[in-house]
Amino acid sequence: MKISEDEFDGCVIAQDDDCDYSESGWVAVVKDGVAALANYSHCSCYGTFEVIEGKWDWTGSIPELIDMATRKADPCMPERTALKEDYDYDHLCRVYEEVLKWASRQENN
Repeated sequence: MKISEDEFDGCVIAQDDDCDYSESGWVAVVKDGVAALANYSHCSCYGTFEVIEGKWDWTGSIPELIDMATRKADPCMPERTALKEDYDYDHLCRVYEEVLKWASRQENN
């Protein structure tokens, strides 16, 4: 999935990080019925432009994203539940919480 810089903000449905320059985080986006998840870093060599260029950890359908959020799946191995020991686990779980809130709002509209 490719998202232009101009489209990015409008496609984000969930994002979580600590807002530290060297910190990393997770972002979930939906564009044209396709969902994607990416882990990113704020450091200059791994800015969010890496995500915009299409380097997603996972892409699939919106129902698949909702299922993954419900199960707290590892985006790199969706059949596996993410573990607390996994890198950026807390950020991923907060993104999944926001994904489920977003999905609930979509159902109510």
